[in-house]
Amino acid sequence: MPFTVEQRRRWRQLEYRERRRALIREMGGKNPACHYCRLTGVALEFEHPKGRDYDPAKMDRLTRLRQYRSDWRAGNLVLACRSCNATRNGRETGCEVCGTERELVHCETCELLACLECLSHHEGECKRRHRHGE
Repeated sequence: MPFTVEQRRRWRQLEYRERRRALIREMGGKNPACHYCRLTGVALEFEHPKGRDYDPAKMDRLTRLRQYRSDWRAGNLVLACRSCNATRNGRETGCEVCGTERELVHCETCELLACLECLSHHEGECKRRHRHGE
């Protein structure tokens, strides 16, 4: 029996998460420049210190990870926490819900960056939405 659309979507999502974790492990698993990241284990992002000549938003997730691996091998990709990455790229940092600068962590389901208080309210609702396919 063929897989349903939902089963294929779920498989791609799990495949992406595992490949992303594998690339992060391969790259050392931490932001070497940030003591805070090493202590708290916050979610990491990929940063291109020399810039890039493509738009990752125009790629599907698995293709983007293959490109990131290639960039890393070429020396143009490092790990950074969202705060470090945003600071280096001139973006605002803070909780995406309330805007405070308290300790920030990522939602495991959707990767929202939020303070612990906002995240505790968000995660239950987020998991319910994903369970129901919203």
